[in-house]
Amino acid sequence: MFFSQVMTSFLIFSLSLHSTSPHSLPRCAFLRKDPLIMSSTRAAPFTWGRKGKSGPKVATSAATPTATPKSMAAASAIVPPAPLTKAAVPVRFGRVNVAAASAKVVVTPPPPPSVPLPPYERNPWKAPKTPNSTASFFAGISFLENDGTFYLRPLEVGEALASLSTKWQSDFAACENLHVSQLKYGAPCIVKYAKDECWYRATFLGIRDNKRHVFYEDFGTVEPIADDKHYKAIGDACRDAYEHPTCLFSCRLVHPMNNLEFADLSASASDLDLARRIIAGTTVLVDVIGYRPERRHGKERVFLLVDIFIDGVDRRISLLDRLMERNPKVAFKPAFPQGVSFDLTPTERECAILQFPPAHVPPFGEKILVKLVDIKDQEAVLLFVPMPEARDSNVSSTARVIYSDASILASLEEEWTKGVGGELKPAALVNQGNSYLIRHERSVCRVEVSEVLGDLDAEYQARDVAVVLVDRGLQMNLPARELLTLPAVVSVCVAKQTLWADVCLTGNSQVQRGGRQALDEDFEPLDSMAVIMSYVGEEVFAEFSAGKGEPGKLTVCFFVQQAASATIDWAA
Repeated sequence: MFFSQVMTSFLIFSLSLHSTSPHSLPRCAFLRKDPLIMSSTRAAPFTWGRKGKSGPKVATSAATPTATPKSMAAASAIVPPAPLTKAAVPVRFGRVNVAAASAKVVVTPPPPPSVPLPPYERNPWKAPKTPNSTASFFAGISFLENDGTFYLRPLEVGEALASLSTKWQSDFAACENLHVSQLKYGAPCIVKYAKDECWYRATFLGIRDNKRHVFYEDFGTVEPIADDKHYKAIGDACRDAYEHPTCLFSCRLVHPMNNLEFADLSASASDLDLARRIIAGTTVLVDVIGYRPERRHGKERVFLLVDIFIDGVDRRISLLDRLMERNPKVAFKPAFPQGVSFDLTPTERECAILQFPPAHVPPFGEKILVKLVDIKDQEAVLLFVPMPEARDSNVSSTARVIYSDASILASLEEEWTKGVGGELKPAALVNQGNSYLIRHERSVCRVEVSEVLGDLDAEYQARDVAVVLVDRGLQMNLPARELLTLPAVVSVCVAKQTLWADVCLTGNSQVQRGGRQALDEDFEPLDSMAVIMSYVGEEVFAEFSAGKGEPGKLTVCFFVQQAASATIDWAA
């Protein structure tokens, strides 16, 4: 009995042991309780991506440091992100399964960041060399604009342009296409003319009547460009064309007896049509009388004040005289307008770019009183000053306007300093390129912001700025809070008073005028650089001429007025 009970118990135990297989136990029953020990004895294999596919095998070298148990444990706790596929899949790392957040979410890669096109920044086309104020030359009239502006091309320049234009066609075609969104007002570019399918130098003017317009620099015409593919960027292929000065002179028609006003042909359509018929296909003689700075067609340009002569029956006659024979009431405008009126409110003015007119081009061959501010590398920094009492007469109209602007500016600065017309307020907004006032050396003077320095403040406003004192010839950095808004009512805004010119030592090269040296016994030339430097900060007389280097560059010779001889009273 006892034996049968023992056998029964043994059979039950063996049957129960046989019925319990390893597969029926939880999987964790066969894992080590300490995963750290497991990792240190044998690295667990891992799969990256779908189950059952092992990841890439990494070959380790003898120089590779051996992983410590702590680093392996830390590595096993890191869960890498799921790959960017259309359907997220579980990720196995070691022996731990980590399911994706959602298998139904379509994960797409983020779009690439939008990189703005680089700005197309180029200096304007080089201007032609300004002729002497007493120069005369034969020219062809390329175009007469509706406002009475003549575009003249000297004959020898026109012949050279024809050959250069043919050569430049292959250079222009090799340049890269230019995206029109990179262009802004005043940007130089190369544009195809649709009527002859040729490329020419042009300046972008912007959008008018839903069409992009350009000014052809060598022809003087404004044309709409319908095809955006007809623009080329200035590059190395057209370097020769880019460095070559343009060929046209912008001119205003004046009369020698009244050179303070120019003929406004736009006031009468009949005058304009008559002038176009007279000059069509003819060669004219041009006498240069003066200069007028003007911002037009995208940049600051020097307008020549000229008298134009045409062939008559037995002699040359003035074009203006011919027009006035038909219409004695030809309209005239001031050739030297005294600045501009600011119609904008101070707040609107801070938002809009407002710049002062450029400095007047001094008449060549005439002595002008200036202040010698500084000389650096043979270049002089000059300021125009009011006319001295002794020179009220015997000065040209251009010189009279220069002296007048300097006198008006002196009065304005005195009013601003004394607070006449209201207290000057700090500028609420600061724009690069805009004009303001600052307090400098016990006076208030005009400045233009040349650059915004450093980071902006919390309200995206400038903290510090670099400015140019346009009437002092100085540059300086200052806090933006020191900028002052121009008064609400400014009836007159005179031209900038700073001028730069290369120094010419008169002892070696006298100013040539009319084939004879210009000598004046009342003036003593400063023919030594050491002597000229001793006059820095003082007023001297300057005589200007066109420079031989870069177009538009001026050359200056300095003089001082000799002391009047003592008068002897013989009666005493």
